[in-house]
Amino acid sequence: MRRRQNEIKLAYNPSQPHGQFQSTSVATQVNNMQACLTELCQWFLCNGLAINPDKSEAVVFSTAQRSRRTNSVSSIDVAGHNVPISKSLKLLGVTLDAHLTFNEHVNNTCRAAYYHLRALRHIRSSLTDEMAQTVACAVVHSRLDYCNSLYVWMSDTNFAKLQQVQNSLARIVTSTGV
Repeated sequence: MRRRQNEIKLAYNPSQPHGQFQSTSVATQVNNMQACLTELCQWFLCNGLAINPDKSEAVVFSTAQRSRRTNSVSSIDVAGHNVPISKSLKLLGVTLDAHLTFNEHVNNTCRAAYYHLRALRHIRSSLTDEMAQTVACAVVHSRLDYCNSLYVWMSDTNFAKLQQVQNSLARIVTSTGV
């Protein structure tokens, strides 16, 4: 039996007037969110579902400037349990950090890719060119391509890291500079 992770997404409504949003304190916003989570937990229970707070994660997505002002929030209450606010969370294989820089995700992707590149380098002499290309695409290139639409506004530094992995992969597949 496969467990499914429940996601709760609460966001600021951009159609709300700017002054109105700023007039509410962080504590008020957290209380509103916790009231919403309590209602959601009740709905889950009424419909035969449950939230497992031990497996729940929470992150506050914001700009660096805004996060300095909202740093006072350290946890939220979910189903009577405190869930700590973390700096990042992993969702469908993508690590989302609080500022959506994707630094941690790119580092994790590169680390996994280099692990497989080292393994491919060891067996490369035993493979034909076509087989090496197939293995490279299946094992490494697929990791680089996964959720690449999220990279639209990513930093040049992170793009350079991914490009370096791709260059290493090309050198191994073509047996140049190995």
